[in-house]
Amino acid sequence: MSKYRIGRGENNDIVINDNSNIVSTEHAVLELLKNKYYLTDKSVNGTFVNGKKIPKEIRFPVSEKDKILFANKYLFQWEKVNKVKSRNIPFEFSKKLRKQLLIIVAIIIFGIITIPMVTKNNIFKHDTNSLYEKYNSGVVLIYHSFYYTIEIDNSIAIYIGKNNDGEFDYSSDASKLNPIGIEGTGFYIDENGKIITNRHVAFPWTSSKNESEFKVTNPDLFKVYNYLMTDINKYLNRNNKGHLKRNLSGKTVYIGVASNDSFVKSLEDFNECTSIKQHQDHEIDLAIIQTNNKTLPNNSTFININNISNKVKVGEIAIIIGYPGGSNFQTKTSNATNLKVITNEGPITQKPGEKKVMYQVPTTHGASGSPVFNDKGKLIAVNFSGHSTQGFNYGILSKYIKDLLD
Repeated sequence: MSKYRIGRGENNDIVINDNSNIVSTEHAVLELLKNKYYLTDKSVNGTFVNGKKIPKEIRFPVSEKDKILFANKYLFQWEKVNKVKSRNIPFEFSKKLRKQLLIIVAIIIFGIITIPMVTKNNIFKHDTNSLYEKYNSGVVLIYHSFYYTIEIDNSIAIYIGKNNDGEFDYSSDASKLNPIGIEGTGFYIDENGKIITNRHVAFPWTSSKNESEFKVTNPDLFKVYNYLMTDINKYLNRNNKGHLKRNLSGKTVYIGVASNDSFVKSLEDFNECTSIKQHQDHEIDLAIIQTNNKTLPNNSTFININNISNKVKVGEIAIIIGYPGGSNFQTKTSNATNLKVITNEGPITQKPGEKKVMYQVPTTHGASGSPVFNDKGKLIAVNFSGHSTQGFNYGILSKYIKDLLD
């Protein structure tokens, strides 16, 4: 077996006897992928690895050396995995399997001797670890603080931010409000410090196509916006200024990036950037930001956007490198956050459309703008949205990055 369902329910592969019912019916799933174990929490009361609660619905790498607690109470016994294995592999089959393995080993040894180790066609596939080692220093956490603004005739009339209770509020004076803060992921694409991310990270005030979509995707903000626009329209019409253009826009207070393995405790630990361009097609959720000094930081690498693949097939593996959950899923010290990029993988589950592709790779907010690779190490998409509870997510096909560089 390569997948083990764990929980209180009798239909699980590994059943936990829990009369207190704090363990969920299906609490977690343990998977063996490419000889590595991954644990996915699906519970109400959480799964803890070495004393830390792991994120829900995201594959988390574990080994037999790790101490795993379900609901922070029931210790996972690794020997139960071996019992399940032995129960599902009869002796007759395993004896036959040994003979087959000997033949396979012989073929592999012959192949190693007779076939070149590397070819121009790149037939040897990458695994998640090799991609992580190659690109982790080029994938960054983005922090963006900003105000929504209502402009009349291209001049800011009203700022929309947060009050001290954390609710959307408005004022003609920005200093009376707190800016809105969001996080996302991006990745360097050249030595000049250019970074690819999503439009809704770099230009969040343009993320809705129209007011109907705006109302659905951000209802709390829409209520404030709709109230203000109603008042503004009445005022302008009453004063014979109904012809003046008014629209929702935004103003950045600060946007910056921090790298993998860095410690951040204030904005001074980020590398300040500027949002410079977004894709003109609203369905293509891509944008470019750039470091203010227009250089690639020391010890950082960039992802070559010429190393992309336009051939994406159902069933192939998609690998995401990013910061799902933003800083919330990162290790906190006494006065700083230690950033560690997170990788995950899963199959492409739908034939790609003209602009996007779907894959079953669990992730969540904060991973917007993450690079998505195939198992040959080629960039195939930029992650932008999905359904975290089901593990299905979408990426914009990587070929559209080049539109931003024209």
